[in-house]
Amino acid sequence: MVINRLNKKVIFMQLRDRDENGMPYENELGNNIQKLMPYKTAWASVEPTKPDEIIEAEKKSNMLYYTVFVRYDSNITSSMLINYKGEKLEIIGPPMNNREENEMLKIYCKYKAGDKFE
Repeated sequence: MVINRLNKKVIFMQLRDRDENGMPYENELGNNIQKLMPYKTAWASVEPTKPDEIIEAEKKSNMLYYTVFVRYDSNITSSMLINYKGEKLEIIGPPMNNREENEMLKIYCKYKAGDKFE
């Protein structure tokens, strides 16, 4: 993957139960809750992927699939979501260390039509 192809801005989002000061998030009833918060903004390559390139069990007709390439970051996990132009991309499986060179991550994602960040 050529670095200059990383021309799309994405935001990795993760669920957190505490704010930057260590205080738990609470709803109006005082119950602890989790909030989806930005983890990292990164430049990426976002390319449509054919469903036959995705694990057979993940195939669904109302889904679109993408392959996302970003610079290597060992803290990016499959529990995160990707915000791409306001659309919510769900990571399928663990991000892969492309060519085992610690330079790029290859991430398979799925997008259900109409699934957007609010």
